[in-house]
Amino acid sequence: MKTNDTRASRPLIFLIVLMSHVAMVVVAIREGRLVLLPKGTHERVPGNAITAPSELPPQSSIDWEHEAEIASQNFLANAEKERNYRDPSGLSAAQLDWIKQNHMKPAPPGIAWQHPRFEFDRKTGLPVFWIDDRCV
Repeated sequence: MKTNDTRASRPLIFLIVLMSHVAMVVVAIREGRLVLLPKGTHERVPGNAITAPSELPPQSSIDWEHEAEIASQNFLANAEKERNYRDPSGLSAAQLDWIKQNHMKPAPPGIAWQHPRFEFDRKTGLPVFWIDDRCV
């Protein structure tokens, strides 16, 4: 077969695949409407198989004032919880004051290296990653 022949047959193949999928969907829907009887025979269900209940249960009225009160109580409880939360990883107020009193300045970015950051060990041939002068 030539390339031109395969290009011409592609829409036909697409149409065949599409129609086979449509046929499978139709069969699946049709089988869904059949009810399996205890004897093993099939019988069609008359009418629409999906029906709404004849009467809906009455809906209770919502007490919006009570709901608003519950929401405000929950908000106040969450705000109190956040206020009492202590971050154990952070610095305390006394530690921050000590830093300010002693005029401690942040370190400049970057680290001055005495040697290359990444090298190979001469004895073992394994790679070595230097974090700083004391830590590998």
